[in-house]
Amino acid sequence: MFDESTLLDRGKRLLLLPGFLGLDAPVVFISWLILFSKSTGHSVPFVVFTAAFLAIWSIYLFDRIVDVILCKDWDVATGRLRFGKKYRLFFGVALAVSTGFGAAIAIVGHLPQEVLIRGLWVALGVAIYFGVFVMPPFFRRSKFPGKEFGVGLAFAGGIIAAIGFHNPHTLALVAFGSAAAFNCLLIAARDRDADATNDSGSASQWWGNLRQDLNRSGLIYSILTLNGFFLPPNQWPLFICLCISSVLMTLLNRNSAGLSGAEVRAYADFCLLTPFIGIWFA
Repeated sequence: MFDESTLLDRGKRLLLLPGFLGLDAPVVFISWLILFSKSTGHSVPFVVFTAAFLAIWSIYLFDRIVDVILCKDWDVATGRLRFGKKYRLFFGVALAVSTGFGAAIAIVGHLPQEVLIRGLWVALGVAIYFGVFVMPPFFRRSKFPGKEFGVGLAFAGGIIAAIGFHNPHTLALVAFGSAAAFNCLLIAARDRDADATNDSGSASQWWGNLRQDLNRSGLIYSILTLNGFFLPPNQWPLFICLCISSVLMTLLNRNSAGLSGAEVRAYADFCLLTPFIGIWFA
């Protein structure tokens, strides 16, 4: 059986390591937060960027630890899970450090009070997400489906927590949350076999034609994002980046059969890094 974790010894360490360490999600979020802040004209203090990065990394570290604990069959586990099991001490220490620094920043790091309050509301939503989609509720033996859409909501909520709600950017927020969910669905489609045993709540387990439907959905989404050009010019970079990310993820989905799950995850996250180009035009 092919072991994805061996890819770390085959010249792809730099490509796969951020995802294996859980650093991909916070980097993606920060890139979009920068673009949203430029588009809305809302200045985001450095302390907010730092707190957001640590908070999201803590969430993904905790998620990995939980996944390792709940893994039922290591013979079909993904490389990400195998890596988490092998370096579980690192993940535990990293979670303690990131959570500790994040709490210190929130308490004594001059984090704006309104950002802290909005962040606590998002944290409550994330806690509910874990209780419903990640750790099976005590009255069920399996997880509820739909966790990929929960991630999209959490990412959009994180933007609101950092910069507040800007009514003119509602459509952009919805589109961003949809792109984050699409990213998760793309990964779920590739990890169908492993999730059949280890993740009963994955979309691939209840969405029969997930991979094929993502191709169509990605095309429709890409076309819809072009409607952003009917909005004020300050939002154009957002929708251009969303459109490019959607096209790239759709192409990746169409050609994912020849790639390992670890590679698809890494490429899918790279597809969402388009704001690092868009910020130069915002």
